[in-house]
Amino acid sequence: MTFAKAYRLRYTRYADDISFSSYAPPLALFNAGLPIPGRVKPDQLSVALAAAFSSNGFEVAADKVWYAGPKTRKEVTGLVVNEFTNVRRTFIRNLRAALYKTEKLGLAAAQSDYQKKYKTQSTLEQILRGRLEWVAQVRGRSFGPYRTLAKRFNQLFPNSPIPISPTYDEVAERSVWVVEFWIDEASNGQGTAFFLESVGLVTAHHVLESLPSGATADLFRPSNGGKKFKAWPSSRKCPYRDLMILEHDVPPSEYLSLPVVTSPERPHDHIAALGFPAYAPGDQLSKRSGQIHGSVTRHAVKFVEVSAVLSDGLSGGPIVNDLHQVVGIAHKGGGSEHKQLAVDVSELLKLATE
Repeated sequence: MTFAKAYRLRYTRYADDISFSSYAPPLALFNAGLPIPGRVKPDQLSVALAAAFSSNGFEVAADKVWYAGPKTRKEVTGLVVNEFTNVRRTFIRNLRAALYKTEKLGLAAAQSDYQKKYKTQSTLEQILRGRLEWVAQVRGRSFGPYRTLAKRFNQLFPNSPIPISPTYDEVAERSVWVVEFWIDEASNGQGTAFFLESVGLVTAHHVLESLPSGATADLFRPSNGGKKFKAWPSSRKCPYRDLMILEHDVPPSEYLSLPVVTSPERPHDHIAALGFPAYAPGDQLSKRSGQIHGSVTRHAVKFVEVSAVLSDGLSGGPIVNDLHQVVGIAHKGGGSEHKQLAVDVSELLKLATE
């Protein structure tokens, strides 16, 4: 740990597996510049690093020292950790092959063959379930390959099915709604609203700011045949943040909720703006891809600047990352604006507790 801090490295450890990572070339790890990515000989390690290992009672395993450069696959304790945490493709292929063999030979024959080959008393159901749970833990139950393999597992073991979650697109389809109202020419509005885990139904304040007191707005999903529900402002609203949490009469069976982002977003991270720009009958959910440009603070309110054009109708919709976690709420944009801004989701979480 002292060595890592001294040279501005990130240090992680699982049992006797030790990893160092850095945003800059980790020159402090080696005694003669960066080696070629791949296996590294112990004598290529720097004197300071070797001393840190020995002083802490570690002995370097000569065949387990590995260097991964910026353009190579990075793997730690069996997990691929490049842009996001992943499992090896060979792990998925082997799991697929095991399911195929079970389907081909039948459960009894496949289990007998497996137990003899690996000298184990564990059942094939336990083995396959454990591997699927590992994939789910790393990539989630919405991960496409997991869903496909889990469905095959459930056909083999219908009495003890493994959970399968909706895909990201399915969650988005049921969590993002059109919200609109029409009183007269001077009092009307249309935008996007969405359900957020642990918060509820959310939109931008300016979408419903001219809704008369006591009136309700229509809430519907085009993919659900346009079946309409009612929504109205709750006491949790803030014109300065341009946020409004809504009350509604939508039954729980009719919607899903998007999760909140779990880690900080960085410039150039991929995002998508979900919603209904300039909605008209026949339109479906729009997904505008883009990237995060940076963060902006105005009047003590945090915003996220994105490259996706946030035109009329997208206001109040979610800005999600590549895991469909909400990072912001569409605020202001369009072709005439210099910046496309979304309110940082942290502002919404604050409002929800006020």
